[in-house]
Amino acid sequence: MELSTFETRLSDLTREVWLISESEYPFSYVQTGIDEPSQVADLLAQKHQADVGQVKVVTPESFLSKIEKNTSSSDSFIVANTQKIKRLLDFLQQHLEQTHVYRIETGVSIPVYMLGYLPGNSCVGVSSTSIET
Repeated sequence: MELSTFETRLSDLTREVWLISESEYPFSYVQTGIDEPSQVADLLAQKHQADVGQVKVVTPESFLSKIEKNTSSSDSFIVANTQKIKRLLDFLQQHLEQTHVYRIETGVSIPVYMLGYLPGNSCVGVSSTSIET
């Protein structure tokens, strides 16, 4: 898939999708410019003025499982939002290689990135923020 097509589809999938924690933050498109997977944690640490040890890598399945565990079936908005996040992750995993979720755990406000590689392109994906006290 061409990068422009990927970006358009990803933009559609992130519309009105929120990372719900103690607050709600939207997802937005990110292109890191990194070609080497081993450099992702270093770049994210540098961007957020964190130690590379504060960049935690989790699988998309683990990330989604945590969201689903915290989803109340009585709140239709949260249930629908969780399904949108699942579709977003499914899309990323179908079209990107080496898809991972990165959490920069430096405090209460935790930047979250879902990143991977389009064949022949640099690292792309989405980011949001989780508030955890």
